Amino acid sequence: MPPAVIRPQPSLVYSPGYDDETADQPLYILALQHVIRFSNTSIIDYFEYQNGQGELVEGVDLDNLAAHDLGGKDLLKAPEPEIRVFLIPQEEGPGKPYKITRSALESIVNYFDIPKRFYEVLANNNGAYCAFPSWNPSGISITTYSFLVKFPTSFEKSAIYFRYNISRGTTLCLFFGPKFGHVKSALRRECSNSNNDDATSKPNLSLDPFGILEIFVSQINRYMETDRLNLDVKVRNLESKTGMSGHYFPEQLRATNADLEVVRKEMHTCEGLLAFFAKICEFEMRWMEWLRKQHNEMSLIRFGTYDVREMEPKYRPTISQVIASLDLGASLARERYEQVKTLCNRIQIQLDVVGHGK
Repeated sequence: MPPAVIRPQPSLVYSPGYDDETADQPLYILALQHVIRFSNTSIIDYFEYQNGQGELVEGVDLDNLAAHDLGGKDLLKAPEPEIRVFLIPQEEGPGKPYKITRSALESIVNYFDIPKRFYEVLANNNGAYCAFPSWNPSGISITTYSFLVKFPTSFEKSAIYFRYNISRGTTLCLFFGPKFGHVKSALRRECSNSNNDDATSKPNLSLDPFGILEIFVSQINRYMETDRLNLDVKVRNLESKTGMSGHYFPEQLRATNADLEVVRKEMHTCEGLLAFFAKICEFEMRWMEWLRKQHNEMSLIRFGTYDVREMEPKYRPTISQVIASLDLGASLARERYEQVKTLCNRIQIQLDVVGHGK
């Protein structure tokens, strides 16, 4: 009698449908049917930007679009603005669904002709990114430039679909993630009255399509640095238990021999968290460097150069600001990754001290 086949439970990181029995089906179909978790309702936020002015509509029910409009315009079928953003939140907690129904997401993907493989990327657990241009029928010029990103699930179920239409100068973004506080605050500033002093100093988002991405990148940096700081504090607290550290800790903080087993378990837990976070930081670092290169590619397509000094003067301030922000984000990501590697080494030293190192 053959041995029983034991499969991981669906509550773990396991995607039913990815097996030989369904090998003839595209992965994006399996992702849509089995992996992506949807809600029973679709409550999202929507932002559009036109002529230097933004408008943010919160709590949009995509399954009842008739109840939500912008000046009587249907959110999907309205005349195309310069920038259009859909913020699709995820309920907080492991395994929680995105706050959108399957039918609503399919409507967006179909209406905007988003590649179906975006479903596959959205379901991905490891992180992925890819850029792809669309050419005119003669193959002479690029008509749209798109890319998609999925961050490792162990961080957040964050994902991006971005598309810039070269001929029309319009941008479409879909942002998926559990937290949009900083993003929405930044978007609200874009909705401020254009006559006040603050608004007159704002760059025009339509002059650089990556300007809207920079807002999302800034939020990622905030949350990544918060997580890094929390782990840093955790490592320092564990170092205080042994006193073997480059930092000075009072004697009274040291663990007794009776507490060492508990301390060991805490160190191993911290070791695991750092391993996860190091992977995420490495992904962030590589993705930020990749995103900076995509900005150069976009500039070459739009202007024939990525040297800001060779662009029309009206574009220079905004594009320079976006470049500086992306460069800063890439630098922060690189140095954060190096710091996390140091934290990994420090916790290994502590495990050596208590007798459970490598």
